[in-house]
Amino acid sequence: MHNYGLTLFYQTQFKDAQQIFEKARLAGASSPQTLAYIVFSLHKQTETEQALEVAQQWLKESPGPITEGYVSMLEMDNGDMEQAKTRAKAVLKNDPNNPDANVVLGNWSVEQHSIDQAIPYFRAAIDAEPDNPRGWQGLGLTHLYRQENDEAIAAIEKALELMPDYAVNHLIIGWAKLANQDAIGAEAAFRKSIECNRGYGEGHGGLAAALVLQNRLEEGRKQIKRALGLDPTSFGAIFAQSVTMTLKGKKEQGTKLLSKALMQQPVDRSKPVIEHIQEYLKNQGHNSTKPPAGGKSGASKQGPSR
Repeated sequence: MHNYGLTLFYQTQFKDAQQIFEKARLAGASSPQTLAYIVFSLHKQTETEQALEVAQQWLKESPGPITEGYVSMLEMDNGDMEQAKTRAKAVLKNDPNNPDANVVLGNWSVEQHSIDQAIPYFRAAIDAEPDNPRGWQGLGLTHLYRQENDEAIAAIEKALELMPDYAVNHLIIGWAKLANQDAIGAEAAFRKSIECNRGYGEGHGGLAAALVLQNRLEEGRKQIKRALGLDPTSFGAIFAQSVTMTLKGKKEQGTKLLSKALMQQPVDRSKPVIEHIQEYLKNQGHNSTKPPAGGKSGASKQGPSR
C-alpha cells in the first residue's frame, strides 16, 4: 500500500496518495516514511495547517534537522513566518547546509528587504541541493530587487528546467523581461504561463501589461478583462490598466514605464509590482516543494518535481 501511494504521489494525485498512505498506516506500516508522505501529500494540496498537525507526530518518530527543516518550510507556507524563522535558525546551528531552512531564512530576509542578506541563504540551499527550485526562485527574486534582470532571468530559467510546467516561473520571467525593456520577450513568457494554466489570471494580467506596453491597447484591454474575470485582484491587470491611462499611444513614455515596471505601484498606496510577485510566489510555495532528500525519515533521495 505504501508503494502504491508513492506511485500516486509521483503522478501528482496527492489527495488519493494521502488516503492510501493513511490506510497503510492503519494497516500497520510503522515506518516514519509513510507518515512523512502523508505530510508531503497534504502540503501539496495546500492543506498546510493539517500537514503541520500530522508533522508533530512525524517529528516525534523522526527527529532531526531534515524533518525540522521541512517543518519550518511548512510553517512559512502556513503564514507563520516568525515561528518558521525561529525553527530554521535552530536547524542551521546543527545543519548549516539544510536547504529548507536556508530557503525559509532567505524568504524571511527578502520580506525584511534585506536582499544582500537573503542571497547567501538561497545560494546555500542551491549548493546543498542543486535541483531546489525554491532556491533558484528566491535567488531570481533577489536579482529582480537589485534590478539585475539578466541574472534574474537566468536563475528563474534554471527553476523552469526543474519545473517546466510551473506557470509562476514563466510569470516571473515575463516581469523580468518587462523590466529589461523587452516587451516582446515578456509577451512570449506570459503566453507560456497561460499555456501551462489556461485559467491563470496573473498570466493574462501580465500578458495585458506586455501588450499595452507595445501600444497594442485593444488586445491589452481584452486581456485585462479576461484577467480580472479570473482574478479580480490580478496585479498584472491592474498594472496594465494604469499604464493604459498613462500611455495614450506615447511610445517614449512606454519605454520609461518598461524600465520601471517592477517598482511601479499599480494604484495609489499599493505595493510595487515586485512585492506583489514576492507575495504571490510565497502563496504558491507548496507547488514548488519536494520531500527532503535522505535522512531518518526515509524519504526518497530522488524527490518529486517541485
